[in-house]
Amino acid sequence: MRKSLPIAGLAAAAATAALALPSAAAAAEPCPNAQYRTGPSLALPDCRAYEMVTPPDKYDQIQAWPLNPTAGSSAPPAFVSPSGDSLAYLVGSGKLADDPAMGVLGGWERGLRTAAGWRIEAAQAPVQGPFFAPAQSPAQWATFSDDVSMMAFTAGSPYSPLQQPSDGRREWFGAAHRTDGHTTDWLSQPTWAGALPAMNTSEATMGRWRVDGASSSLDTVYFSSQATHTELDDASGRPHHTAWAVYRWKDGELSNAAVLPDGTVSRGGSIPADHSAPVTDQSPSAANVEAKTANAISRDGRSLLFVSPDPRRAPADPTLPKPQLYLAREGEPTVLLSGAPDGPGSAVRTPVAGTQGLSLAGALGVSAVYHDIYALSNPSHSTVVFTTRDALTDDAPVDQPDVNKTYVYDVGADELTYLPEADQMLKSTTPTVSQPPGLINPRKGSLVALSPDGTQLLYLTPSGELRLWRRGASTLVVSADVTNDTSVPEQTAISAVRFRGDRLFMISHGPLGGETRHVGASPRRSHVYLYDVPSETVSCLSCKAGYETASGASFSNTAGNEFSMGATATVGTRPMRGVTASGDAVAFVSDIPLTANDHNAKRDVYLWKDGDLQLLSSGATGAADQVLYDITPDGRDVFILSREQLVPWDIDHLYDIYDVRVGGGFDPPAVAAPPCSGDECQGVVVPSGGEQPAPGSETATGAGNAEPARGAARLKVAQRRVGRAAVVAVRVSGPGRVRVAGRGVRTTAKRVGRSGRHRVVLRLRRNAARRLAARGRVATRVRVTFRARSGRRVTRRVTVRFKTRVGASRAPAAKAKGDRR
Repeated sequence: MRKSLPIAGLAAAAATAALALPSAAAAAEPCPNAQYRTGPSLALPDCRAYEMVTPPDKYDQIQAWPLNPTAGSSAPPAFVSPSGDSLAYLVGSGKLADDPAMGVLGGWERGLRTAAGWRIEAAQAPVQGPFFAPAQSPAQWATFSDDVSMMAFTAGSPYSPLQQPSDGRREWFGAAHRTDGHTTDWLSQPTWAGALPAMNTSEATMGRWRVDGASSSLDTVYFSSQATHTELDDASGRPHHTAWAVYRWKDGELSNAAVLPDGTVSRGGSIPADHSAPVTDQSPSAANVEAKTANAISRDGRSLLFVSPDPRRAPADPTLPKPQLYLAREGEPTVLLSGAPDGPGSAVRTPVAGTQGLSLAGALGVSAVYHDIYALSNPSHSTVVFTTRDALTDDAPVDQPDVNKTYVYDVGADELTYLPEADQMLKSTTPTVSQPPGLINPRKGSLVALSPDGTQLLYLTPSGELRLWRRGASTLVVSADVTNDTSVPEQTAISAVRFRGDRLFMISHGPLGGETRHVGASPRRSHVYLYDVPSETVSCLSCKAGYETASGASFSNTAGNEFSMGATATVGTRPMRGVTASGDAVAFVSDIPLTANDHNAKRDVYLWKDGDLQLLSSGATGAADQVLYDITPDGRDVFILSREQLVPWDIDHLYDIYDVRVGGGFDPPAVAAPPCSGDECQGVVVPSGGEQPAPGSETATGAGNAEPARGAARLKVAQRRVGRAAVVAVRVSGPGRVRVAGRGVRTTAKRVGRSGRHRVVLRLRRNAARRLAARGRVATRVRVTFRARSGRRVTRRVTVRFKTRVGASRAPAAKAKGDRR
């Protein structure tokens, strides 16, 4: 019998235990990295310290920083290697790496941990040829090798000289590629003779190719295409750009991956058995929930679970057979899973006479309760679970065409088992504009998730029970009002599941067992739950006593998380972890403060570790929403995205990637300032004479000797011109970076290569410019920050004045142009 723990009481006890837990700094044993645990790092548990992954130098991109999250705290996705020593992340625009290969386009970059700190480089090679501008060439549908040294992707511009058409037509738009950041392989290169037929405008889109997944080393890559690529395609008669088909690229060889048992490919195409809407339009950016691939491709890249013909194509062509589910394993005959054996002990299966087929009406299904799943597999492809309305075994009912029957296929034993307790009811739905009459749509009961070893299946029953099938027996996890519609409060939808031995971690968008209310806007109406199999208990890890509002918890709040898996997300068999390999720790984000040291109402990153709840982001008052990327399998590294200045050399309030690492930390970036000579050794005084500060301006200076110590940062500021644009003179002690920001002015930054005087031109933002036009004068306080190459910085505040008439002074625009030289 399932036991339920009162969630409010459990949360209160967990919070009390977390607060009573002594910090690493107060422990009897000092941390071996104590010299790095200063400032915000001092409050971290487990001798963790913040390591800044992205560079302090922003490459003149202050105005449009490419890592800024979008609305809803969604940030560009990232992929973290299991070792935690490397990660790949998507830059929305601009660049982080000081790498000529990146040009100015947004794309994937790679962070590598070295003995001296993190180093950033381009993860994709530059575009080849003159036909398309770099800005037209983002990498989409990306997947990475385990160590993130290799990347497979789809792009809309040529990455290989072979792709340069002689007449400049867009014949190669959207090809699949593989790259190590220096060279690029063209995976979808056609094998037929002659030129491709010219595409029309609607065909020249990213949606005509999609990377579906790959092996862990990326020596094998699978992609879908609506083009024809092989002789088997020609023999099948599949028209060009009419249906999708799946291909395998392995060690330079391209072949059809979705080969039928008779050795042919369907003229109706094929799709991986993985996602609810198999690229239903030409845009690859439509969002789905997590596990969109549902392990359609095995971890070793040798096996593919697919459906053929393409379900989108089959209804339009009555001569095509009904779509069926197949398993293709390298070097072995393809197996028809959704067919019945020809006889006792027969390895040959054929479609059932009068087949109802897979539940392909409407959505094809994904690995979550949001949609209806028709197939699941584990990473090794030793087990496949699927649903169909057909009776495929002797014990399956033949008189229930309105029931979606569930089967478990043991690949090694070639045995198909009927699982009646996981059957799903189907019902006709009311026709709508987007839902034609007669559509059969499963709404009661669903497959949810399959464990990595293939021995445990989480599913929903038509009565709303969430149950766990394990080693042939079914156990009730929780009974709840479960629905696919997450817009309805007080109902459950599970968007992510992590199996870890006897522990099952879930993100649920409704209460499991009715212990707590889930109030809030979808999809942030969610909590993290833990189901302990031996004790049959469900507990909430992100609940807090006294809060009715749900925490908005998720394993990651990036654009590639369990809420949205669009074209820019990582694909394949490696979803974001969120939970350690042993199941002793889970990282998640929460909208509500769960510990006493969380002093804001923003999203923060937490680590639950065997009953103890620990805050990993700063939790500081006034902090912005934090972003969680991922946790490594051993839990040593947790990667976050934060605007807070968590190390001394982070001198701005832009989003940066941090590694919250056990035993981590680095010395400041060691960039020595060049020795001074001549007048540069005379301190940082502003010369007298003709360049006096403007009346009413404020001058700020730093104290010190005439000859500053090596690496010291010295700064003096004075306003030099007053007008619609203001010129501020700064005198610095050496090379570094100057940044000016303030209310009503546009933030400006410039790199200075020497000590001495430099000019910075300031302009008003739109609202302040309107006030200037109305009043004739505007004064505002600005903050001038100088960061020396040594990493040290100094800040001065000064009042800057603007007015509408500047007399005979030179035009500010001319001075701005000179200042940029």
